[in-house]
Amino acid sequence: MKRQVRCTICNEIFEEGVEKCPVCGMGSEYFVPVEVKETVFQNNTDKTYLVLGGGVAAVSAAEEIRKRDLTGTILMVSDEPVVPYNRPMLTKMMLESCDPAAIAIHPDSWYEEHNVIALLSKRVESIDVEEKKVWLADGSWLKYDTCVYALGAECFVPDYEGKELDGVMTIRKTKDVQKIRELLPDVKKAAVIGAGVLGLEAAWELKKAGCDTALIGHSNQIMGKQLDRDGSDFMKRVIKNAGIGLYLGKKIDGLAGDGAKVIGVRLEDGSVVEADLVIISTGVRPNLGPAKAAGLSVSRAIVVDAQMRSSVEDIFACGDCAEFEGVNYSIWPEAAAQGKVAGANAAGEPLVYENEAYGVSFSGMNSELFSIGDLGKDPDKEYRVVTSQNQEWGWYKKYWYVNDSIVGAILIGDVRDAAVVMEAVSRR
Repeated sequence: MKRQVRCTICNEIFEEGVEKCPVCGMGSEYFVPVEVKETVFQNNTDKTYLVLGGGVAAVSAAEEIRKRDLTGTILMVSDEPVVPYNRPMLTKMMLESCDPAAIAIHPDSWYEEHNVIALLSKRVESIDVEEKKVWLADGSWLKYDTCVYALGAECFVPDYEGKELDGVMTIRKTKDVQKIRELLPDVKKAAVIGAGVLGLEAAWELKKAGCDTALIGHSNQIMGKQLDRDGSDFMKRVIKNAGIGLYLGKKIDGLAGDGAKVIGVRLEDGSVVEADLVIISTGVRPNLGPAKAAGLSVSRAIVVDAQMRSSVEDIFACGDCAEFEGVNYSIWPEAAAQGKVAGANAAGEPLVYENEAYGVSFSGMNSELFSIGDLGKDPDKEYRVVTSQNQEWGWYKKYWYVNDSIVGAILIGDVRDAAVVMEAVSRR
């Protein structure tokens, strides 16, 4: 029997021996051995569990419910026409056939085998917390005993003039990637707005597709949340060496068009970055409409306790639309972990969620990057910093310590120690 490993980037657990993580596509240098403890808790009921959402948080909740309750009814409601898939792989599928089945979290057969009823192409309209009903956009409704709210988030698109032009895209669903693939044969110049990790991934895929590609960022820094200034400067050189144009610290005035078709990104100084295709990657916003209308406590997202309970009885929340202790990273491993805790508690086992240090990675532009933890940005802490770099060989490493415990790190170019660093930061 093969041992199991965990990908330190997305927290997915699978059998050892594979070269790349099936969820996020990262290599084996990010894998660590892991022991999986199966629950012995059982609470078989005739309850109806209604899981709202079609992402990893929803799937993880359904998995954990079924492990503990073999007889209850599980309904999963998704507004997408396909079963949940590994969303981190979307950008990487721009140059390949984006078959949803190829990146599905589970095949269609899994839902039948585990008696999870997936209701697809169904949009949640509202929640009646008194009657314990969820109304759908088609006018139908579903009754629940316990509800798990995991409606995730959507791409945030600033109110740019011209954002409705043909050729202006975001990447959040399989249909987005399929549309981009249709457009690519006619694209000579492309622009990506947003210099976060997803923006870098999109820019690299477009460059590999043969497009003259530009990366545009509002900030002067690359990946401002995950890199310090020196690390950002190092990545700027990596990006330029990959042949991608950089426009940082630029305010966007709007998107220029020729009729209905986008032809570029217009900057505040009046210049235009020419582009036949513009991908906007400026973050996400949680889907909170039904939660707010139902009276759930909401801050930046739905406020939950350590058991993923919302402020309304029998409604749990998890993933991109949930906020625990003021934190909502809106990243895959957080959503998966919260979904597991929400599902366990929904089925009656009192598990507790704790905020973790999640790593962020990027592989592309002839380099690799890994960042995790506290990067020396807390003015109330005294840090010890260890830095090394080699411009010729193209690597940069920086570690932050507090009281001789490692609290954060950046690795660029040479990420062979990523898994070790991840474990060290997590365990202090």
